[in-house]
Amino acid sequence: MDISITTLTQRNIAQGAEGFHRRHEELFTYCERNNRVEIINLAATVLGRVERPHLPILARGMSDAQHAQSGERCAFFADAGGFVTTPVFIGANLLVGNVVHGPAMIEETTTIVVFPGWEVELTNPGMDSMVSHA
Repeated sequence: MDISITTLTQRNIAQGAEGFHRRHEELFTYCERNNRVEIINLAATVLGRVERPHLPILARGMSDAQHAQSGERCAFFADAGGFVTTPVFIGANLLVGNVVHGPAMIEETTTIVVFPGWEVELTNPGMDSMVSHA
């Protein structure tokens, strides 16, 4: 049941309860107006104005991401035939335009696994764009 109100008052609460009873009667052929209406689930859509976020401008680099590599790790990739020595990159050290070719891992808040045949490029404002070349 949709209720289009912006402020709750005793009057529109009563109107909402009556709307519930009418809808219940439509669906189930009866209603119990002497029983209290209880809200079990409530969903709201709220609109507002917020200040536009200021996105960071990141340093730019070339496609080579070697400077951000922190080491290697043995990882299993079925497409590569099993366990592969896999370069590991620190995501915070990548520059805009750096490209990491799979197989690889990028460690950030979470770990991004770049599968063989895929590559990840850091774009402004800090988004990782993953593309398949398979």
